[in-house]
Amino acid sequence: MPSMDDTTTQSTHGAELLAPDVGDVLRAVWQRQRVRVSERVDLIERAVQALGQKRLDPGLREEAERAAHMLAGSLGTFGFASASRAAHDLEVELADPLPARAPALAALLAQARGDLGRQLRSSSRAKVGQAAAARRACASSSPSSGRSSRIG
Repeated sequence: MPSMDDTTTQSTHGAELLAPDVGDVLRAVWQRQRVRVSERVDLIERAVQALGQKRLDPGLREEAERAAHMLAGSLGTFGFASASRAAHDLEVELADPLPARAPALAALLAQARGDLGRQLRSSSRAKVGQAAAARRACASSSPSSGRSSRIG
């Protein structure tokens, strides 16, 4: 059987097909997960606020602990290492929460939000820069027929 490298795959008919770029696949999945991530962060925030007010019920505590667990895994998968560690720490704290620890949990949550925000802004700027570079490359390689081949 012929060997294949990382960039190709074979169909059932033996024809080689280009495999999708893993980075592109992860970005597409991340776009779908962003809403869930935000919902989980909001849920944890509600639990931390209730804890601080000594009104955290067992159901909300369990949901928040589960949300923190899921965040830790998904954020790590998407490269948000620091936010993933903060989510893991929240998960551990929410397993047996103490009202006196509510400010520390709020700080962990703020850290996770901040790290996510910084990385998202940073990746957006990189994406814009890459798109601009691609447009410049296309414009500079266009034939000098006087017509513009600008991609906008």
